[in-house]
Amino acid sequence: QAARVEPNGVHGSLDGGASWALGDAERIEGPAPLDTLAAAAYAGLIAGAMDRVLAMTLAYANQRAQFGKPIGRFQAVQQQISVMAEQVWAARMAAELAFQGDDGLPRPLLAALGKARASQAVPQVADIAHAVHGAIGVTEEYDLQLYTRRLRDWRLAAGSEAHWHERIGADAIASGADALTYLRTALYARPAA
Repeated sequence: QAARVEPNGVHGSLDGGASWALGDAERIEGPAPLDTLAAAAYAGLIAGAMDRVLAMTLAYANQRAQFGKPIGRFQAVQQQISVMAEQVWAARMAAELAFQGDDGLPRPLLAALGKARASQAVPQVADIAHAVHGAIGVTEEYDLQLYTRRLRDWRLAAGSEAHWHERIGADAIASGADALTYLRTALYARPAA
């Protein structure tokens, strides 16, 4: 009840920031910090929305005709859609990685890695989708803009890719291990060889 809610400034967005006075804060005890849970959740949301954006883009490219054939048959459009599909599948794999953990809780570094990679794919996927759709993609009547606006919001929610890359990098440097050992021990909890 004591929260102060501020809109995020994005036109048409229902998201906003909520803050509380320090005196109203309560400490939550538990093994997983909320930012780790948020990172995993947003990675999943991003991956799901990207799947839908890819499906919409493929359907539109196969329906919209130009010069007597669907635009999806033009090599330039096919190349852009293949880049988009690559990014969508990378985000999907990153989300699966983010949800790996023990006792129902994600591992902090895997959640960080998953959120970072999913967020990294957002601009390319949204930009390609709008390029293929053309002007119709930004109209209020067409659902693409609902997904891409959410993707751009979720990219920044709980920290952008830069935030999570910084966290992973700081942990890697603090470990003092070489890259391969760090990947096996810190990220994947495998014993050192």
